[in-house]
Amino acid sequence: MIDLTQLLAVLAGFMGILMGFANIPQAVKIYKKRSAKDVSELTYGVLAVGYFVLLLYSILLDNVALIVTNLFGLLGVVLVLSGIIRYEKKGIRHRGI
Repeated sequence: MIDLTQLLAVLAGFMGILMGFANIPQAVKIYKKRSAKDVSELTYGVLAVGYFVLLLYSILLDNVALIVTNLFGLLGVVLVLSGIIRYEKKGIRHRGI
């Protein structure tokens, strides 16, 4: 019989990686359009700090599953933030009126 705890652990790991990949479509859109006009840098900044703290915590716990999950999340957020910074520096990003 399958242990519910093990099943949930596998599902949580899969969902964590999937959630990390959820930022990739936003990053792709920024790079394709060469604009981060409607993307909140505050939101992605908070997410980056959160993923970073969780990554440090998972390293202290020596929990490989959490380390991998938080690395994927941080990677996705960093890609979006780098797009925001890249196109904002070039003056392509337009602020509201």
